[in-house]
Amino acid sequence: MNKKAFFFIDDVIWPFRDISRLRPASIFDHPFLGMLKNMNRQYGLKVQLNLFFSTDPSYGGENFDLTQMTDQYREEFQENASWLRFAFHAEREFPGY
Repeated sequence: MNKKAFFFIDDVIWPFRDISRLRPASIFDHPFLGMLKNMNRQYGLKVQLNLFFSTDPSYGGENFDLTQMTDQYREEFQENASWLRFAFHAEREFPGY
């Protein structure tokens, strides 16, 4: 039997901040994205990451938003678009209403 799985993960922003700051050789050198890549290889997993636009100031540290994401990895993201997808979820964790 050919098994496939699809799921989504909410509230994702931190891997993008980390990648932009650390500039690894591959996006899959980040532990979170690397784990998803391994699950894709082993199980055919397809993932949708529901993204926050920015980090929340209440967490401290420097704020980060998706406009600060480097385009250095554009091709790598495009090459994996068949199983790694993105959707916008919210502005940030605790938006002011």
